[in-house]
Amino acid sequence: MSSHTFSRILKITYQFTVYVVGVSVLLTAITVTTIRLLLPDIGMYRSEVEAWVSRYMGFPVVFHTIHADWQGWQPHLYLTNIDLLNKAGTQPITHFDSAQINIDPVATLIHRQFIPKHLIISGFKLSVIRQEDGSIYIEGIKVKNPGNDKAKNNELAEWLFKQNIIDIRKAEIEWKDIKHSQEAILLTDVNLLLRTDPGRLQFEGSTQLPARYGERMDFAFDAYGDLLTSNWSGELYLHGNNINPDNWYRNYRPLDFNIAGGTANIKVWSTWDKARLTKFNGELEYSDFSALVGDSSLQVEKLAYGFAGQRHDNDNWQFKVDLNKFLTENGIWPQTEIVIATETNTRDKSYYYTVGFNYLKLDDLSPLLSNVSFLPEKVKDILKNLSIEGNLSNGKLIYDPRAGVDNHFRYDVDFENVSTTVSKELPGIASLSGHTYGTLSKGALSFKNDRAKLYLPKEKDTDLVIAHLDGDLRWMKNDKKLHIETEQLRFDNEDFNAVLSGGVTAEKGASPFIDIIAEIDNANLDSLVKYIPYSPRFKLKPWMERAVLGGKLN
Repeated sequence: MSSHTFSRILKITYQFTVYVVGVSVLLTAITVTTIRLLLPDIGMYRSEVEAWVSRYMGFPVVFHTIHADWQGWQPHLYLTNIDLLNKAGTQPITHFDSAQINIDPVATLIHRQFIPKHLIISGFKLSVIRQEDGSIYIEGIKVKNPGNDKAKNNELAEWLFKQNIIDIRKAEIEWKDIKHSQEAILLTDVNLLLRTDPGRLQFEGSTQLPARYGERMDFAFDAYGDLLTSNWSGELYLHGNNINPDNWYRNYRPLDFNIAGGTANIKVWSTWDKARLTKFNGELEYSDFSALVGDSSLQVEKLAYGFAGQRHDNDNWQFKVDLNKFLTENGIWPQTEIVIATETNTRDKSYYYTVGFNYLKLDDLSPLLSNVSFLPEKVKDILKNLSIEGNLSNGKLIYDPRAGVDNHFRYDVDFENVSTTVSKELPGIASLSGHTYGTLSKGALSFKNDRAKLYLPKEKDTDLVIAHLDGDLRWMKNDKKLHIETEQLRFDNEDFNAVLSGGVTAEKGASPFIDIIAEIDNANLDSLVKYIPYSPRFKLKPWMERAVLGGKLN
């Protein structure tokens, strides 16, 4: 091919391209100008627009007014007072205050019909219900009787879930959790962006909470499957500011536990499978509230912790709490990890609990323990009269309702600086440290102390200050008697050194029976007298006070 021919082909191609582009630009300008001219009078085409919007939304639509304008190169349609009708077109299934439809100008020109780019709905009202099986039902917020055929009556959900993308603003959503018997919560000023694909639904947004529940909450949800049945799975994220936890799920709290006052900030990430919660984790900061169990309360200034939970084998759970800061009326806790596992008895639906922890402060917990629902009444009675302080560590607690009554509760724990008084009739202790394990009917204690104190409130001169305590005690208890024994218990103080062996038995309505061998060394006799128990029958103590005025016993 000659160069002259090639140049001629290029020239023709260039001229053709210029003509095509020019004609295209001209046609586009004419089309856009025509649309611009027609849009102000779009109300003249009301029926055509209603038909087009109905086709776009997939359900019949009627509206009160329509107008349009341009923002740059993009036309916008505005509808007001809109009713979305059922498929038969016989009655509304929901109402919108207004809607804005942004038109895609390029796609509209290509397909020669209005192609929406973005749908914005305002003033949307609906009710979202979580059923007993975890499925979701959606209805108009004013509908009182949705009927028995959920599939037939859930046309609103069908419409909502078939929209590719929809921007909902200033909506009202009433949330009803039938599964957990939670009273309905009306969420206002709801703004969310909803996207759907075949078999998948995503939305994210924020809402204003009712005043008694808090202020605002952000949320995001990504689900697969059919939300209208229990065959769905997904992930849910919640972030609430200035939340009032005392009003959330009051009827779903274990162990008679409640909280009152204060505000919290919370973040929760959760995973769901077949409409059931399977895993969650989050962070909570909670200030200035009261923890309540029965008639007892604990004032908390600051609580900050991370938490996590995972379901195992149907209804069995494991929970973990990492206390980062816990400041109460009794002082601050160190950083603490608590792990709780639950296991369900399928026969009677009772729960088996296992609790592990690296630190607990008895000053804070003892007033609450006397009101824990699963403890036997006789234990509650003892705890109500018990004043106890100190720390527990490296502990494991087990509640097993399948075991015998005396073995329902088991424990294995280290204790430090424990001080307690039970009653005026029984000795009190102070600053004890060691290890203990057992049940409600029997147990053992091992001591390792550099300083402790044993005292009787009615006789202050019998207080026993112990410089060193080392040894073991075993105890057994039933409704009639208490028995304590030791093979060897060594203690030293400024008055003497002693090693005890033997036991004490206390029966109801009778004086204690003491069978103890005491090996005493390096004792000042005049000081030793005050440790001898008083007996009106033998009167040993008064005689020793008169007869022994000094000396040393080795």
